[in-house]
Amino acid sequence: MTKYCTIGNVKETLSDITYENLGFDEESEFDRFISRLIDRASRMIDRWCRRPSDYFNGGASITECHNGKACPSEGVYPHTDRSDKAEITRRTYRLGQFPVLSVASVHNNASGIGETPSWGSAITAYTLDNETGEIVFGWNVNINVSVKNLRFIYVAGYDDVPDEVEWACEEMVVNAIKKMMQDGVNMRIKFGRPMPIGLKTADVFTDSVKELLNPYRKVRL
Repeated sequence: MTKYCTIGNVKETLSDITYENLGFDEESEFDRFISRLIDRASRMIDRWCRRPSDYFNGGASITECHNGKACPSEGVYPHTDRSDKAEITRRTYRLGQFPVLSVASVHNNASGIGETPSWGSAITAYTLDNETGEIVFGWNVNINVSVKNLRFIYVAGYDDVPDEVEWACEEMVVNAIKKMMQDGVNMRIKFGRPMPIGLKTADVFTDSVKELLNPYRKVRL
């Protein structure tokens, strides 16, 4: 899985600390240790932001089913009257993850309730707001309403790791190493053994880290 910062950036921030200071016999051991910390910090960022793997680097491939019931949408066309807005709302859906990089396909289930889904011809008459994940179907699209009756296959996230996510990951790893030094933890840890520190502690996953990540955290609906 993707790592959200580099060993080089971490070591640059820790420029006054050498692998000997931390009790490692060789620099390569220290590099492997930092790599493992980066991996753990990256996965914690995914979980805290409520995002799937690869969302922050290249985008995550997502298959998502809706029940065919449209979501409320205020201001899609702000100059229409109330009756027109009701019709627009009936055709509006919001994907669970966004920004959306691409939509591979949209299908409606042609089977009856209780039957095995039969995904018919792809629906192509829609507009997509990539930033909000909002999809508005054309007037000629009829959607059946049933459990998981509408399937979207799409890619959401970012082509490249956002700067704030990279900085947050780097800060977490640096904080973790500094905490180890402050606590006097023996750093002679061979790669593959359990790590002696939790990244969730307040002095590692700090308010500064959370502030960097907050714009990327998925809001619970």
